[in-house]
Amino acid sequence: MKIHWLFALAVALGCSSCDRKAPSSQAPTPKPERLFRAYPSTHEDSACTPFLETFQPSLVVLKGKSLVAYPKPKPCPRYVLLYFSASWCPPCHLFTPKLKKWYLANQSRYPDLEVVLASMDREWGAMEGYVRETGMPWPILAWPNVMNSPIEKFLPEEIPFLVLVDDEGMILMAARGMEASLTLIDKIMDKVEKK
Repeated sequence: MKIHWLFALAVALGCSSCDRKAPSSQAPTPKPERLFRAYPSTHEDSACTPFLETFQPSLVVLKGKSLVAYPKPKPCPRYVLLYFSASWCPPCHLFTPKLKKWYLANQSRYPDLEVVLASMDREWGAMEGYVRETGMPWPILAWPNVMNSPIEKFLPEEIPFLVLVDDEGMILMAARGMEASLTLIDKIMDKVEKK
C-alpha cells in the first residue's frame, strides 16, 4: 500500500528527469531568412509602418504647454527609438537633455527615425510635468498604452533604456540610456540608411 501511495505522489508531482527530452538526432531547421521587408522603404505618405501603426493613435505630443494627439507623420518613419523613462528617475533627468540635443541635431540626418517616449510614470500628471519640464520634442506613449501595445514586450528592468526597432518591430539595438548608446545608434542608422 505504501509503495502505491509513493508511486501516485511521484506521478502527480512529476519527475524532473522525466521532463527532459531525449537529444534529437537531427539538427534544428534554420529559420527562413528575411528576404524582403513587409513594408517598402518608399512607402506612401498616407500610411504608417506596421510597428508604428499599432500604437500611433495613442501617441501624444507637447504643443505649447499641453499634450495633444500626435498626427500621423508624413512620411511615416521606418525606425523607432523607444525611450523608456520616468519623472521619478534621477538618471533619466540626466540623460533626457542629452537625448534631446542628439535628436534635434540629427533630425535631418535620420529622417526615417522617430524617438518615442514609452512613459513609465503611472500618473498622467507626473508624465505631463516631466515632458513639459524637459521640453521633449518627440511623441509620447502614456503608461496604460505602453502596457497594451507591442512595446510591452520590450519593458526593461532599469531606466533610462533605449530600444531601436525597425518597421516590423525587430530589435536593432537595446541599451541603457547613455551617451555611448547614442554613438551606437549613429553607427546603426548610418549603416541602415545606406541600404
